[in-house]
Amino acid sequence: MSLYRSSNFLRRCRLHPRPEIFLPTGSFPSPTHPTTNHYQRPASLKVQPFHTTPSHHAARAPSVHYGKRKIKKSIAFTREALFASRAVGDKVKSLEWLDTEGNNAWLHMGRLDPKGKVTLSQFKEVGRALIESAYEGVPSAEAIRSLPADPDKVWLVGQLMQTGDKTFSLWHATSCALAGVKQALCLIGMSYLTQTEGSYPMRTRILDRIEDLALRDHDRDIGAMAVHVKVLIRREQYEEAMKLLEQIIANVSPSKVPEASSINFEVSFMPDIWQEYLSLKEKLNQRGRDSSLTREEVIRMAAVDYLDARYLGTYASMMLEKGDLEAYEQSIHQAAMAGQQVACRKLANFYYLTSQGLLPRRGDKKFVPGAGVGKKENSLTEFVSTVFRGVSPLRYYHQLALQWYELSLRLGNESSAIILAILYRSAGQADTGAKYLEEAQTVPHHQKLLDELKQSWDKSDYMPEVPDELLSLHDESET
Repeated sequence: MSLYRSSNFLRRCRLHPRPEIFLPTGSFPSPTHPTTNHYQRPASLKVQPFHTTPSHHAARAPSVHYGKRKIKKSIAFTREALFASRAVGDKVKSLEWLDTEGNNAWLHMGRLDPKGKVTLSQFKEVGRALIESAYEGVPSAEAIRSLPADPDKVWLVGQLMQTGDKTFSLWHATSCALAGVKQALCLIGMSYLTQTEGSYPMRTRILDRIEDLALRDHDRDIGAMAVHVKVLIRREQYEEAMKLLEQIIANVSPSKVPEASSINFEVSFMPDIWQEYLSLKEKLNQRGRDSSLTREEVIRMAAVDYLDARYLGTYASMMLEKGDLEAYEQSIHQAAMAGQQVACRKLANFYYLTSQGLLPRRGDKKFVPGAGVGKKENSLTEFVSTVFRGVSPLRYYHQLALQWYELSLRLGNESSAIILAILYRSAGQADTGAKYLEEAQTVPHHQKLLDELKQSWDKSDYMPEVPDELLSLHDESET
């Protein structure tokens, strides 16, 4: 008779000294079906007569099953989002990667750490030691500090070791965080916030260390400050979060070039800092308080000072509302140059409306709204405009519009295909327009317009016009 076998969960707890370890969902019995010490036969089972000779259909012994199937290894984390196991991938393959790809990986060390000098032999020595440690024991600070390089260098070496083993990367990040590497602390801190999304973040060793880095009197770390802002927001400490967020904005200027070794963290947190500020501002307003910056000031700073492409369109719309067409053109042009397909179409719309006399040409100080609508320029008027008034001819703006519509389409904006089809059809180039019309067939929200175009396309007197809704200059995103 075999001894009673303890549950899988209890056996796992014996393997790890920390009781806070948890496993991915599905590793435990369902709470609606609690386990008991009393065996109950399922109703569907029938009592079978006892036979000493096994049936051909008898269940195989566990050892037979284990020999035939590959047991899936679970990835365990503590409640602090710390990886709680040794690396469980293929150690031999990781070592082979270091031998074959290590030289190429080492070439990137100069970019990540231009001030430091890590030789190829040092890189491989540290990399090999990391692999040996990762596959032998659980993550620890000592595993990093015992290596022949300071923890920050060990962090960079491990970041460049793309062995293909996820558990090695988890082991490396956790060990470096325990050793106090700032970037690793921020990474684990963000991982914890992601895993506990929607709940109040408890105090952990990692979050406490991040708080120390964020609030110390000197040499404060921008990445740690950004993570701590997120922690404060989750704890509904909005005033403290806004104060720290404004300190980040004050201390990180557009002209600053961050250290290469921290670029993955300082820059990665900056893109959402403006949205975080605006969201936090709303929360403060609900409490009857406000921030030092207005919404318009935040958007202007993001767009003009930091050239954040996501806010350039919003800022352009703000300038359009104020009637500053020059600032609008500049901002929407910068957003388009950043590869934003909608901004490309907005810029094309701006130039098309200019070519139709609805907007003033650049440098045209004698523009009268509506006076030039529908009028065509001949060679004489073009000469007068160019030489005596210093403005480009209308056809120049029309050509610019076609070029930006084309680029917008190639970037994936299918609405530009409809506009191009209409413009070429109106210019008498039906064959060229038909090609764009074919590309526009997949635009569902303009199906009525597409049906009309297809039905009337071959009519000789048909002169389609671009609908006003496709010629909007305002930003379509919600910021």
